[in-house]
Amino acid sequence: MNLLERVLTLLRTNLTSVVEKSSDPEKMLRQLLLDMRNQLVQVKTQVAMAIAESHKQQKRSKERMLEAETWSKKAEQAVQQSNDNAARIALGHYNTAVKQAQYYTQLQQEQQQFIATMRNVLHQLEAKISEIEITIDAFATQKRSALIQQRVFDALNTTTKQREKENVKE
Repeated sequence: MNLLERVLTLLRTNLTSVVEKSSDPEKMLRQLLLDMRNQLVQVKTQVAMAIAESHKQQKRSKERMLEAETWSKKAEQAVQQSNDNAARIALGHYNTAVKQAQYYTQLQQEQQQFIATMRNVLHQLEAKISEIEITIDAFATQKRSALIQQRVFDALNTTTKQREKENVKE
């Protein structure tokens, strides 16, 4: 009986150690999870802002192309009226508007690449958050199992001590 008591004490000590050690990584992971969720909100905000900026650039590009078409029509009218000076001025405005439209189109394409990169980061962050949540659940399950085992061993130890007392009385 003395050997059984030693084994039970050793197991109880080991289980207590496991419970104490498992709570620290869980707390650390929970803090990491909180930080990552905050980062996730920030990344989502940045993606939304980038999408809004992309739409603005696309709108500006369309506006400049419409302006270029207007100047093109004015240049055609000036040519039909044999007004070369007005035609040159209209073509100058047309060229400026086309260049601006191309510039906004280029910015919009760059913004789209940035959005794609940010969405990729967003998906990676969401995957990491899922991994951490699973790890936290695993730690919590281990902790609960260790506590249950500790209670079982405590109950066995109590039962063993009661039997020893009964054997001593006899």
